[in-house]
Amino acid sequence: MRPVLGITAEYNPFHNGHLYHLEESKRRCGAERVAVVMSGDFTQRGEPAFADKWLRAEAAVRCGADLVLELPAFYACGSAEAFAEGAMGILKGLGCISHVSFGSEKGDLDSLQRVAALLAEETPEFKAVLKEGLEGGESFPRARQKAVEHLLGEEAAALLGSPNNILGIEYLKAARRQGFAPEFLTLQRKGAGYHDTDAAAEYASASALRSLLQSEEQGRSETETAFKALDAAALLGDKLPLGTASVYKDAPFFGKEAKKRQFGLVVYKILSSTEEELEQILSAGEGLGNKLKKAVQRSHSLDELMAEMASKRYPDSRIRRLLLQLLLGIDLRKAAQIRYENRLFARVLAFSEEGAKLLKEIRKEKCASIPILTNINKEEEKLQGANTLLALDILASDLYHLLLGQDRYQWSDHRQKPFVLKSKKSD
Repeated sequence: MRPVLGITAEYNPFHNGHLYHLEESKRRCGAERVAVVMSGDFTQRGEPAFADKWLRAEAAVRCGADLVLELPAFYACGSAEAFAEGAMGILKGLGCISHVSFGSEKGDLDSLQRVAALLAEETPEFKAVLKEGLEGGESFPRARQKAVEHLLGEEAAALLGSPNNILGIEYLKAARRQGFAPEFLTLQRKGAGYHDTDAAAEYASASALRSLLQSEEQGRSETETAFKALDAAALLGDKLPLGTASVYKDAPFFGKEAKKRQFGLVVYKILSSTEEELEQILSAGEGLGNKLKKAVQRSHSLDELMAEMASKRYPDSRIRRLLLQLLLGIDLRKAAQIRYENRLFARVLAFSEEGAKLLKEIRKEKCASIPILTNINKEEEKLQGANTLLALDILASDLYHLLLGQDRYQWSDHRQKPFVLKSKKSD
């Protein structure tokens, strides 16, 4: 089988930064085909995506991806470790991935591999230093960083202070633990930093693009036409690859009205849950249940609730994931059930004609170790009965369109089909 490049993407509206990554990765590794594993309707930041997963998957294929697969919501809305576990599990499960590429601030694979090896092995000395930090009141990320500094030095520990480095290390760690050994390459982040809010910068960050859109929407009156993803695409202009704006035509943008609906549901879930139940949410613990109960009484919006919950110990991303997991019912019990069932799958969202050939080759050579789903209504036998992981994806999609005010039947995962990009010749 010809080389296949695997790329993972947290957000993936395929702005110019993502397009650069895809094209440069293909050039460096010589792979002719690209499989992308991307977040569904909600992301690892704990936020709803700019537009729904089907539209973003179509944009990805139009930008050069051959096969776009959904990272299940359980992993996509989890920690960096969980995100990487799911993404590497899917790429490994395809049985055809020869290369895996990811972006990082460092851009030095050897440095990242060194830290990943330590975290994957968890030597007794590492565990002892980590435990000492946790017992001293440090947050887990800070205690882990200090343990790495103790064993590998300041320069290695500093890698755990940058978002893309962290995720890259988690990819490498997950691959080691899963026995997945493709050829890895990392591209140094080009343009703006992860948290940079300058939308005018070359290869502006996703954070900057979101801030730009939110500022534009906030300036509109309540009586104006609802802000659409097409408006957003037009506003972003040359920051989106040529031709992708048309993908978002007439599609709703996840803006302030949707956030109001989300806040209402969050308030209801907090008020109707006990502190003990809130403590069982996957990203909770450490007294966050009690803190949520108090903070919601003083909050009138999601932004206010986030501000009330803010602290050095609890990063914003953790709080956002906590609130999202609360809405989706992702608690410790459900997490344990998903891991017990161990029924990972690769769900196809979009593919090109080359991607169709790749799927055909995978089936012919029987190299996949996980089910590949293109129609969940006809492939239940592949899932060995009820599948908690898939049920959660369907719920996440329903929630997303409920928040947007869309018809949930029309936009149900049971009705949507993968987008197929046909070549002009075949047209």
